[in-house]
Amino acid sequence: MLGAPDVLLGPRPAGSGGEAIMARVKAHAETGRRVVLLARSQKGITADASPVDVEPMALVLLQDPVRGDAPATLRYFEQQGVQVKVISGDDPSTVAAVAAEAGLKSSTQAIDARTLSEDPERLAEVIEGHTVFGRVTPQQKRSMIAALQARGHVVAMTGDGVNDVLALKDADIGVAMGSGSAACPRR
Repeated sequence: MLGAPDVLLGPRPAGSGGEAIMARVKAHAETGRRVVLLARSQKGITADASPVDVEPMALVLLQDPVRGDAPATLRYFEQQGVQVKVISGDDPSTVAAVAAEAGLKSSTQAIDARTLSEDPERLAEVIEGHTVFGRVTPQQKRSMIAALQARGHVVAMTGDGVNDVLALKDADIGVAMGSGSAACPRR
């Protein structure tokens, strides 16, 4: 298996070794690296449930360089009165570190989207009060767009993958980044 360490390992009993792995994951994530766990299971994966005997094999570290013009671009948006939000499926610590490196103000603490309310009004309050969000699911991205629009905001969304398609479609302005995904809507 290959995936997010906190998702693959799930809650583990104290003393199982999970604490040491998650401490290493956190240390790497706080430097802006995306950390993926390579693990195995003797029981395999079924559609009904994740395996409980996940054995970590290796941590894979990934890092994309932040473009040199990112801070200037963010300053320009700020001067124009545009509020920038970062919503990502990645670990909140990684997202916060990359946003800070790019020069995004108020990026030091990311919200873990797994803790967000599904109530649109409460969701809108949190989104308006914070800048960086990690572990955001595709449906949550869509809900975030809708919550901001319900408060009268014109929302632009950028994305580069199939996990962004619904939000790109619902945003007032949807921009597929790079080569984008074949599933991204074309307008």
